[in-house]
Amino acid sequence: MPHAKIRRGAAAAVNATRIEPGAGDTRKHLVAKGLVAFAGVCAAVVMALALRALATPHLLAGHHSEYHALRVLLVADLWRSGEFIPRWVPELAGGLGYPLFIYYGWLSYALAAELNVLGLDPVAALNAVTIAAALWQAVGAWMLGRELGGRAGGWVACVLFAFAPYQLVNLYVRGNFPEFVAGSFAPWALWTMVRLIARKSRWNMVGCAACLAASALCHNISGLTLGATITTVGLLFAGTLPAGQRKAGAGRVILASAAGAMLSAFFWLPILVGRHYVRLANDFSGYLDYRQHFLYLHQLVSTAWGYGFSLPGPDDTMPLQLGIAQVATLLVLAPLGAVLLRSSFSLRRVRLLGCALLALVLAFLTTRLSAWLWSIVTPLAVLQFPWRLHLPGTLLVAATGAMAVRVLAAPRWWRWRWLRPEVLLAVCAALALAATSLRHCRPLATYVCDEATLRKLLDLGYYTTSIQDEFRPVWANDLDGLGHLMRTEHAALDGVPIAEAKLPEPEQRGRFALHAQIEHAGELRLPIFWFPGWSISVDGVSQPSYPCAGTGVICTRVNAGAHVIAAAWRPTLVCHLGSALSLAALAGLVLFAIRRKRRAEINQVPDAGAL
Repeated sequence: MPHAKIRRGAAAAVNATRIEPGAGDTRKHLVAKGLVAFAGVCAAVVMALALRALATPHLLAGHHSEYHALRVLLVADLWRSGEFIPRWVPELAGGLGYPLFIYYGWLSYALAAELNVLGLDPVAALNAVTIAAALWQAVGAWMLGRELGGRAGGWVACVLFAFAPYQLVNLYVRGNFPEFVAGSFAPWALWTMVRLIARKSRWNMVGCAACLAASALCHNISGLTLGATITTVGLLFAGTLPAGQRKAGAGRVILASAAGAMLSAFFWLPILVGRHYVRLANDFSGYLDYRQHFLYLHQLVSTAWGYGFSLPGPDDTMPLQLGIAQVATLLVLAPLGAVLLRSSFSLRRVRLLGCALLALVLAFLTTRLSAWLWSIVTPLAVLQFPWRLHLPGTLLVAATGAMAVRVLAAPRWWRWRWLRPEVLLAVCAALALAATSLRHCRPLATYVCDEATLRKLLDLGYYTTSIQDEFRPVWANDLDGLGHLMRTEHAALDGVPIAEAKLPEPEQRGRFALHAQIEHAGELRLPIFWFPGWSISVDGVSQPSYPCAGTGVICTRVNAGAHVIAAAWRPTLVCHLGSALSLAALAGLVLFAIRRKRRAEINQVPDAGAL
């Protein structure tokens, strides 16, 4: 290829002009490399100490930790039964079935279910994925910080995000596995967004969209808050580009966010269409009413630590602080960096102060002072807990700290520049801050919870792994009748059980067939919740089905005689439409990256005459 020969010739010409370093420079280089390696070892030790409690096959005590372990097992069971995308869960609700994963993000559980399918215990798989997510988010925060503030900024951003109090609360107090995993994609999403604005790689569009979609698939609410925050930061950064590039930069930001939404369309589109089929209003009432969980200002910098719950008023028994270091970054480090920036770097000042101001706004929204705003902007109620905004807030704090450190370190230490003193100081400060957080890196307790124990939970009765039974179909209202139907093994004709029409085990009730001798025409009832997607056939002929009055179980009309009755839950047309949109978005992103590659190759071909 002639273009390849030209590029190789240009590279050889550049290499020929390089000056070989002297002995002194080599010695300095080795010393600097050794210090960096030592810092890396210290960071690895600190991270190992922070995650040591997870190196166990036991389940960490938390708020409903057993729910998350059981959901890992349920996803694995669905895969074993042939369902690739988890949606309907036949084992829940006493064998009546439950549309859990139609409405609740399942990607975090799927990551652990892969290990369970390979033979690892569900709890051990859960802990292994948690460790991987912690490392993933730490590396992502470091990459984001390095992009915004050099190596010093990388260390600062890493500790401000990965060791933020809210991260430790999700990990060791609440035990909120899906939210923690969703947060691990946040720094990667923002990192790729920043690089996308700067047009540093053709694959940043794909990476940003994939990380935004992954956050939403792990945890619905975190996907919304992180997606909105990262898009806002992207537009802010695009607005600081040169005047001729701002429109194109904003277009790339909007396109990446829209692509992330489209990638997850197979998940959120059925939720939007089917939101009236279940009791989602229960998710925002009672204990989950946001008005009971506002913080007081002093709680943002509180040092109290406990393993209780969020309660109305200032007497919460669990830690809900943003963090002293995080608040100091916003109120001290960011203004100081903005003052030290020269006038020629005014756009960098806008980025620094913009991120800090946005983080302060999110912190303000967690306090009771913002109650009036929540009553006006009613969609905020879906967050349930205002302090959930700490997750995107800590991400902004990490970005702010990285940019501020870059300003503070840039013009100094010229004599010892080879030693990278600003990086060493940042490493020391980051490790010291992380070390002070180690005392909180432990759960209240651990307990044995193997697969057999988890399966026993399914035999407790109406067990759904939902806090307020928010995914029970709206047509299922007769709780007493449901109590009699749970764990029923036989179909019934006009309320009378049919002895030979025995249903399979609950884990196999997503698709099954049974033989029944029907004595007279009547209403056949299956002890399974009716839900859009269920299809019933009698002797291979499709029959209309409907929810039984009161209990909401599957009903259909049958005639007298011997019949083969087949029932199966299949994704609805809306699910297929969402999947088509997601596949189209994926194909569009890949084509976009390939097209950008070809265009870049054409633009980068050097002029042979110039060489």
